[in-house]
Amino acid sequence: MEKSTFVVAIVIAHHILSYTKPLSLALQNAKCDVFKAFTDAQTCKKVVAAQRSDEVFNRCIWMKAAAIAESIDIELGKPRTVGRMRHRANAAFSDDSVHGYYRVNAYFPFVDHCLNELNERFPEQTRPSFLAFQLLPCRLQNITEEEIADIQVRYEEDMPDSPGFVRELERWKMFCSGLQNRDKDTGNQSLETAIQLADPNYYPNVHAVFRVLLTMPVGSVPCERSFSAMRRLKHWSRSTMTEDRLSGLASLFIHRDITVCREKIMRKFDETKKRRLGPLHF
Repeated sequence: MEKSTFVVAIVIAHHILSYTKPLSLALQNAKCDVFKAFTDAQTCKKVVAAQRSDEVFNRCIWMKAAAIAESIDIELGKPRTVGRMRHRANAAFSDDSVHGYYRVNAYFPFVDHCLNELNERFPEQTRPSFLAFQLLPCRLQNITEEEIADIQVRYEEDMPDSPGFVRELERWKMFCSGLQNRDKDTGNQSLETAIQLADPNYYPNVHAVFRVLLTMPVGSVPCERSFSAMRRLKHWSRSTMTEDRLSGLASLFIHRDITVCREKIMRKFDETKKRRLGPLHF
């Protein structure tokens, strides 16, 4: 904490990551809206890119770092620089000042790194895939012709009748408008509810698109939750556990919000007349 490099690095990280924190929390939510997350990511990229300026560094980074350094009684200084650096950056800057060193060698590289990560995670090329969320009943009235064309091109191979998608979408709009007039709670519909409304016999293309959207993960959080459950279940005292039992325990742990009827399990156990039960199907 008493090193100037640490103080400046903490201030830089706090300033930039405060813009990305809401997006990170939203992506960790089990009920995250993919389209909203993608839209927020595009906004976040613009905001972070706007922070890459000398004026922002002077006002938000350097002044705060100087105040922290003064409060803990240290002097902000730069590491020793030589002509050839092997273990840290030594980018050239106009003046040989401490302020210029941290601006060029710490602040700008960190901002560029965050922008690169956001661009790799939310590239603009994936926009047509996320546009399909505009087919939800709560958003369908705001869809444009350009977005419809992009969705049709993107999901052409997944649609059973791609040429008839536009006409089918008109019927889907009419159906959803009548649904909203009858039920005022349709504004909160999820993708799981929408796919139940889109009958595959009447709306095969819309239903196919919804099925693809349901398989699109927002992030790696569900996988990480599975590994967290595995760490709690597969410990040293259960080293001989078979795959079927491990899968069953993992399902019970991950989906513990589902109520299990103990009486049905006991009846199944009594009917088999065995000490062990296989997978139960109710």
